[in-house]
Formats: sequence, C-alpha cells, structure tokens
Amino acid sequence: MAAPGKQTFAGVITDHMCAETGHAAMRMGPTDAECTIACVQSHGASYVLLAGKTVYTLSNQQLPEKFAGAKVAVTGTLDVPIGRLRKLRMGGEYLSAFTVGDQLLWGAAEPLRRMLGILLKARIPARAAA
Repeated sequence: MAAPGKQTFAGVITDHMCAETGHAAMRMGPTDAECTIACVQSHGASYVLLAGKTVYTLSNQQLPEKFAGAKVAVTGTLDVPIGRLRKLRMGGEYLSAFTVGDQLLWGAAEPLRRMLGILLKARIPARAAA
C-alpha cells in the first residue's frame, strides 16, 4: 500500500540498530555519524530516517552515508508492505490490516496502532455510516 504521491519526511539519518535506543548502547564511534556508518559497514545494519519516534527504512542505501547523523528532509513515496488484510465480521467496510514487520515483531495491539497512524497520515476518508 503506498500513500498517495510524494511526501517529504524530516528527521535524522541513522541506522536501524540504534534508531530506537540511541547510539549510547553500541557507541561504535565518537560521534553519532561515525557510529551509524560503523553499524552499517561492520554489523549489517540499514540506513534509516528517524523522524521523531517513527523509523523509515530508506530504499537507497548508498546515498545516506554522507548524511549519517545529520538532520535531513527526504522526499519520496511511503510503501507499506501489507502482510494480512481481511474484512471484519462487523461489516465489509471494516478491515483488519497488519504490515509484514508488525506480524513478525509486535503483539496484537501495536500493529493496529501503527496501521491506524498510517491511515490517518494518508488521510483516507472514512465512509459515512448508513
């Protein structure tokens, strides 16, 4: 599922291993930038954009190295792989959606919270009740 059109996301370029807990735990270099690059090169981490508490995986993994640790604005489309989408018994207009990562990593409440956040950000209009 892709959000409509290109969007701009602002945040800091970091690696997925340190994105949520910060660099202090691994501290692979004296600066956040050096830690990010070391985690990617030595530990197989991926470059991500950390926007507040939201972590976005970047499709281009070569370009971010020169911006590691820096605040940036990234323009592009947001693609969310849906792992499971099903209609609920409440009616055909109600759907249950779980992203692939949600199914693998989180419990039942967290994927729902994340999907609702994605849908709200995408501004998908709700259908009027009959």
